Amino acid sequence: MNRIEEDKVMIARRKSGGGAVYQDLGNTCFSFFIPIYDQTSPLDTRVKNNEVIISALQTFGIDAKVSGRNDLEVDGKKISGSAYQLDLGSNTRRKKALHHGTLLLDVKFDDLHNYLNPNKKKLESKGVDSVISRVLNLCTLKPSLTHESVSSALFESFKKQYDWCEPTFQVIDSPLTISPHVKEFYDTITNRSWLYGESPQFTYNIETRFNWGIVDFFFKVEKGTIIGGQCYSDCLVPEFIDQINIEMNSKGYEYSKKGLDLMCEILTHKNLENPQVLSMINDLNKWLIS
Repeated sequence: MNRIEEDKVMIARRKSGGGAVYQDLGNTCFSFFIPIYDQTSPLDTRVKNNEVIISALQTFGIDAKVSGRNDLEVDGKKISGSAYQLDLGSNTRRKKALHHGTLLLDVKFDDLHNYLNPNKKKLESKGVDSVISRVLNLCTLKPSLTHESVSSALFESFKKQYDWCEPTFQVIDSPLTISPHVKEFYDTITNRSWLYGESPQFTYNIETRFNWGIVDFFFKVEKGTIIGGQCYSDCLVPEFIDQINIEMNSKGYEYSKKGLDLMCEILTHKNLENPQVLSMINDLNKWLIS
């Protein structure tokens, strides 16, 4: 998370759920928003959508297949991931399905692995596990591929699969200005309360060694807030460790750089007359943020 903030990487959380996805200009995104007339088999829309993508890629000589995890693969490597959401409301005419995902054209994989590489041994979540897959850029197979050429092929393939509708091709230069509702939705999915406030409960354990002792932190986090935890240390100032544990278990600090900075700031004010502890707090603050 610290690396993401330092590099000013934007974070958004989609309502359809699923694992984390890294986006850059080498990644083409697709969305199918389709009315459902047969509620008994709503997932059929996803099958047809995948056929649209597979057929489009075949025009470039790329043979893609659907994997067991609803990804698309070429030679056993992931080239597309997707998420799916149904809206089966009471109004028959409004039943619809959203199917959206990615196509890896020329993504910077070094960045992808840097930003999507949590320490699984230290992080335990009650949410859905996000699995880092073996991935493949389509441009390694066809260097001439571009976002424009792939989009055009998808458009033509869509027309054949869904021949009962009349699709139009439109380029939108400033999507956030096309409607107030788009800007409102954008603000919602990038808002901190949505990004972290609805997150599942998880625990996180980290430890390190300073010249003044070993420190082991255990955080319990729910909805983006530290709801408990424990700090263990063999340092020679046990009352300072007691202060840390009181703060973690009573104040409800935000689980973020801002929240950890605030906790260390309060600990600093409590120990202004103790240079030794102030130095320890400075060490802790830098380490926790990193």
